[in-house]
Amino acid sequence: MSCVAGQKEPYTVKKIVEGENNWSPLYSPNSKTLAYLVWDETVKKIKLGILEKGGAPESAKVIAELATAQKAPGQQSDIDCRDGYFFPLLMWAPNGKSIYFLRQNVKKIECGAVSVPSGEIKILGQVDMPENYLPRQFQFGPGGKIVVSFFF
Repeated sequence: MSCVAGQKEPYTVKKIVEGENNWSPLYSPNSKTLAYLVWDETVKKIKLGILEKGGAPESAKVIAELATAQKAPGQQSDIDCRDGYFFPLLMWAPNGKSIYFLRQNVKKIECGAVSVPSGEIKILGQVDMPENYLPRQFQFGPGGKIVVSFFF
């Protein structure tokens, strides 16, 4: 369940989308669409969901699969923090027609875009994952290029 803090103290909670395995909510530039990540336990995949402004929680929909969980040997959980894996990071395109993502694909870091609302995925590029470093964030840099920062 994702929630939003209200304007008054103490904070109020409002249910935005159904389910318990949703996180990383991110509003579109015009604030009309909410994007978020969904953990689908049945197929061990991380998916991208969207909810249009004013939509009831049950009207939210999954539009794309972004990643498959990779369980390390001896690890208890498929989606736990582990070396060499991070959840997809999300960023809206300025025009609100796409959601950019970073994800790990084995030893590569891929940058792609998901068309909203069709869910079509286009991989824009990839780099070898630097040893001992993980992507921390990404943003638009000079000339509209996507800049990725890594941390140790």
